[in-house]
Amino acid sequence: MDRLQVISHKGKTIIYLDFSKATPMEFYQLIEEGKKVISSLQKGSVYTLVNVTDLMGGKEQQLALKDFAEHNKPFVKVGAVVGVTGWRKAVYSLILRLTGRKNLKLCNTLEEAKDWLATQ
Repeated sequence: MDRLQVISHKGKTIIYLDFSKATPMEFYQLIEEGKKVISSLQKGSVYTLVNVTDLMGGKEQQLALKDFAEHNKPFVKVGAVVGVTGWRKAVYSLILRLTGRKNLKLCNTLEEAKDWLATQ
């Protein structure tokens, strides 16, 4: 399965980025591919769904995700994130504060995230 997919759900086109269980190589490749795809689209028009379930990573990957969120900010209308649990919620909150992103929502499942994005 490709880690970056363009999916359609209830009439919305969503960029799905699957970081779940990614190796470091897959993680950084997806960051670069995601930046290219998202920045090729109209500013303020992109719906994103990011899955970080069971993503293992340290400070370097957290900084890469922060940079990714900052890079995408002008392009993303709204985004949903799945797989943020436990102590990762603190990291997620910090990334939101540092990047000024207010248009991201934490969801418990992929279906919940897709349904929420479809209503935006």
